[in-house]
Order: sequence, then C-alpha cells, then structure tokens
Amino acid sequence: MPNASTPARLAPGHVITAAEWTAALTDVATFINNNVVSVFNLMTTKGDLLFSGGPDTIGKLAVGTNTHIIYADSTQALGVKYAAATSQMVMTTKGDMQARNSTGMTRIPVGTNGQAFTCDSTADSGFSWQTFNSDWPKGAILAWSPTGATTTTIPTGWTVCDGTAGTPNLIGRFVIGTRPSSSGASPSSGGYGAQAVDGNGTGVSAHGQAFSLSGGVTSTQPNNLFPDGHQYGDPGTGSDLMGSNAHTHTVAASSATLDSATVEPADYALIYLMKL
Repeated sequence: MPNASTPARLAPGHVITAAEWTAALTDVATFINNNVVSVFNLMTTKGDLLFSGGPDTIGKLAVGTNTHIIYADSTQALGVKYAAATSQMVMTTKGDMQARNSTGMTRIPVGTNGQAFTCDSTADSGFSWQTFNSDWPKGAILAWSPTGATTTTIPTGWTVCDGTAGTPNLIGRFVIGTRPSSSGASPSSGGYGAQAVDGNGTGVSAHGQAFSLSGGVTSTQPNNLFPDGHQYGDPGTGSDLMGSNAHTHTVAASSATLDSATVEPADYALIYLMKL
C-alpha cells in the first residue's frame, strides 16, 4: 500500500481558500478510496479474511467450508489456505491434548477415570494414559488396619483375603514364609521347612502327648544260697544244686495321654488384603 502524499506546507498567516481546502480533502479521499476502501471492498462474503501476499500486497482469503481450518501453506499466494481438519489436529472430546510426534502435531485422546498421564516411548506422541500402577504388584498381600485408616472401606484395587475373588482365606490363620516353586533356596534352620506356595497347612490344635513303657527289671540271687549259706536240696551234703535264679520282671504299661493344652502366641487381629 503506497504512502499518502503530504500536503504542501503553507506559510504562517496564510489564509486557506475554499479551493485549497477542497483540493486537500480530495487528495485524502482519493487515497482512502484507492488504498483503504478498495481493500475492504475485497471482502464480499461473510467470513472473508484479508492476508498480506507480500510487500504492498493485500489479498482476500475466501471463507472456507464449515469445520475447515486455516493452514499455513507456502505454495499459496497468501501463504495460507482453508482445508479440512485432520484427525491429528482435532481435539474432539473434553480432556483431549495435543503433542508433537516425529512429523507434526497429534491428538492424545483423554484417558479413563483413574488413569495417569505418563511418558511412553512406544506411543506415537511419546505420551499415553496408563492405569495407575502402584509399587504393589498384583497378588501382593498386606495386613490392613481399619482403625489406622479411619475407615472400614476397603481401598480401591484391593480385596479381603477371605477365599473369594481368587484370594486365599487367611481369616483366623497365621502366615508362614516359603520360597517360589522354582527356587532351590534352603529353608532356615529350626523352622517348618519349605512349604508349598499357597499351600494350606493343617496346623496343630489342642492335643495330648501319648507315651508307653516297655521292658523289665532283672533281679539276681547270687550263688543259689539261702541266707544261712546252705544250698537248696543239700542240708549239708551238696546234692541237687539249684541253678542261678537270675530273672527278669516285665512291667507293662498301656498307652497314656498327658493333659492337653493349646500353645499359641498372643495375637493382634488385622485384615489381610490382596492387590488385584
């Protein structure tokens, strides 16, 4: 667009004539009509836009089709154009986001409730929505206190170990440590050995201790002599000597049971929960 010409400077005290005033206004009107009004006259339709096509060049970008958007396009005279939006550029749903991929911008659809937005090198945008994964792996079991949690509502993602939903029933049971079935680790000494994973031990209830006695007592009478020194059958002549009277007395006792008792440590009851 050319610059407007500067009116001639008049000397101080000069009285402007009607002809001079008319000539000056005519020049202004001509400039506006030729360089301003003509440009605005380019826009003939609702939605038309003006863009620069270069130095001193103004052009019209005709209104586009519904849902079309303006793209930069260096091949166009004005450097822009209307075109249909691509799926990479459209955010159609509340919570959608955009990120750059290897070639341009791309849409990241909103995730589902409870998911976390995280870096993901396998995704086109480098980001993705993922189900929140805590440090607790699936199948982890912990002891939980409703009193400490100040609520009786089971935490989301966990369930009570009551024998349902694929959980072991740990109600009323003690838990014993063991090893994976693929491990050859030795059990600690003094313990109960390497029990099978997820195995149910029978435990020991109140019981009695059985015992029995057998055997005997050997009694020996030396030299086959009576207390007065004479041998049996011999009042003094030494005939019919009796053999040794060494013998055994057997005392038999039937099985017996001691008093029964239950032996278990003092306990504090908590709720076992399993991570789903």
